[in-house]
Amino acid sequence: MWSIVLILAAVVPKISVTVEGTTVTIPTTCQDDKLTNDSHNAALWMHNYYRKLLASGWAKDPKSKGGYAATAKRMLELTYDCTGADNLAKKTYALIEGCPGDDPQPSPGYSLNFKRFQNYNVPEQDALEESIKEWWGQLGKTGLGSDTSFKTEIASFANMANDKAEKMACAVKNCQKEGYTLVACQYSPAMQADEKIYETGAVCGGCKAINKACSNPRGLCV
Repeated sequence: MWSIVLILAAVVPKISVTVEGTTVTIPTTCQDDKLTNDSHNAALWMHNYYRKLLASGWAKDPKSKGGYAATAKRMLELTYDCTGADNLAKKTYALIEGCPGDDPQPSPGYSLNFKRFQNYNVPEQDALEESIKEWWGQLGKTGLGSDTSFKTEIASFANMANDKAEKMACAVKNCQKEGYTLVACQYSPAMQADEKIYETGAVCGGCKAINKACSNPRGLCV
């Protein structure tokens, strides 16, 4: 499990998240996804961590000659959408709130990653983290190579790595009566089947054109 430490603040609670020696502090303000603060913030951190790994050329890809996926020219930093009455966090929770037996469809205009555990008592954060790792793991198992076009066999990875995605939200539902645990994450805007997952090029080379700066460490347009 990722290392997460709660930090109490006078006005807005925050948590410190550490992955492989890198620590960030993120405000915790969302209620609509029904997640604990730790789970909510771990989801956001993991997504941006993986996106930065890919964008900076350190994501392993068995189809690439050098063993790593090509760097990304303009990989946006994701933000967690929990603002407004009809936000993405609320929509995502609504998809699994009733413990559906069939896999849900994404909300209109969004991409959806979904996982069903055949166990109703999987801890919330464990379920979320395992799902995110599995979705991203499609890159390491199937590979991408020089063609970064969308492919159905890596659809979950593509949703996470879509360089046009700006917002995300996740939800977890333990369904005791039904005997399973559901995990869903949605992304905006949606990944289109005829699009490239991301544009290759110099790291952060396209950030300035969209009035963004390059993150430190380099990788994401922020």
